[in-house]
Amino acid sequence: MLELIAQDHKHWIKVVNHFGEYEMAEDLVQEMYLRVNKYANTSKLITDGKVNGGYVRFVLMSITYDYHKSKKKLEKIRIGEGFEIEDTTDGSEEAYGTFLERLDAEMNTWHWFDRQLFKIYINEEKSMRDLAEGTTISCSTIFNTLKNCKQRLKDNLGESWDDFKNNDWELI
Repeated sequence: MLELIAQDHKHWIKVVNHFGEYEMAEDLVQEMYLRVNKYANTSKLITDGKVNGGYVRFVLMSITYDYHKSKKKLEKIRIGEGFEIEDTTDGSEEAYGTFLERLDAEMNTWHWFDRQLFKIYINEEKSMRDLAEGTTISCSTIFNTLKNCKQRLKDNLGESWDDFKNNDWELI
């Protein structure tokens, strides 16, 4: 099972990079392998000899989010005179964690259908037409729902995302 997942190792690194983590991407992917090996249901993870990319992405997103949450708790550690180790983060990790919390809060205000369809679209990497065929939902319904979801995110979180991209982390 792990051999099949590991064939896309570079892709999983890129997925973690997409979540905003570059420095620890390799470690987070390795953590995903450990969790999948220990907890995953093989029938949900591998179907017809292919890895369920949405499942793996969800695990990676969860691990990355947990990592960003834990970085908020870092404090200055004193070893002794002249050997101070400080949290030298620039604030980007905390700002990204705050942004993710706002994103979750925003999506939780949506109707169940909108939230589920948007998550499927993001996680499955399928076209709208493929989603329509797989879910028996009309392509126009999927298009309109996703368009409205994206617009809500842009309206409610666009400014915070712009602040994050411009390194104005204190404004998030």
